[in-house]
Amino acid sequence: MTTQAERLARIETLVEGIAAAMNKAEAERLRVHTETREEIAKLREDFQADKAELAALKNKGVGLLIGVGLAGGTIGAALSKAWSALFGS
Repeated sequence: MTTQAERLARIETLVEGIAAAMNKAEAERLRVHTETREEIAKLREDFQADKAELAALKNKGVGLLIGVGLAGGTIGAALSKAWSALFGS
């Protein structure tokens, strides 16, 4: 038979083991939480950079369309003038 002191010692050992496991789990949860927050912050920075690049490309694309349109209009006017000069209208 075990004495009350032995039973209490076993219970105390179990409680200490549970407390240690809980502390370890809490430390791991905190580490994962911190890493996740850092990753989210990095993703937000990357997202903002991507948005800025996309806006720059959009502006560049609009500028290219305007430039091509102006060049096309100029070429069209020059061809029309050359056609008129060659064949008269």
